[in-house]
Amino acid sequence: MRHKIHLIALIALLLFLAACNNDNDSSDGDTGGNSVAPTLTPTAALSPVTINPNANGIQQETIAAQKLGPGEGRLVLNISMPEGYKFNNLAPFVGEFSSDNSAVSITEVDAKIEEIEPKLPIVIPITLRPGEATMTLNLSIYWCEAVNETLCFVDRREVKVPLTVAADGITTQALADIALVPPVVP
Repeated sequence: MRHKIHLIALIALLLFLAACNNDNDSSDGDTGGNSVAPTLTPTAALSPVTINPNANGIQQETIAAQKLGPGEGRLVLNISMPEGYKFNNLAPFVGEFSSDNSAVSITEVDAKIEEIEPKLPIVIPITLRPGEATMTLNLSIYWCEAVNETLCFVDRREVKVPLTVAADGITTQALADIALVPPVVP
């Protein structure tokens, strides 16, 4: 399965490079043959996100710590992207979810999702016991421009969600908000 995902990512990259090459070959009616490569900028206001890529190119991000009450709970994963973008309808969203401590547990069935164009928000059932744990969300997100689907992106991300479970926790719902921002094409 991992090889299939890598193959899809490679195909998406090749399509992206081909689209960039086509843009550079066109002259847009300019008699001098000069063309200007498009610059993509988000059209929706997004909150700033600090993301650090690791050696494998996987972006690493830590969500603010949250305090929850014990019992049956859920992690709500919201993924936002700029207006005019959507999930790729040819490649699946893949999410793998785990916890480093029994204070937050997730069943084997709920520990992985693989779905084309998932409905948002994605809700992962969790069980909460007093203590501290960090949930790790390993995400592979394939997304494209909604109108011109030749420009697509692969976002591989590891998100850490630190959680404290205590009797005075007000909610049993943890939140993870992920904002996708397209790269600027020179």
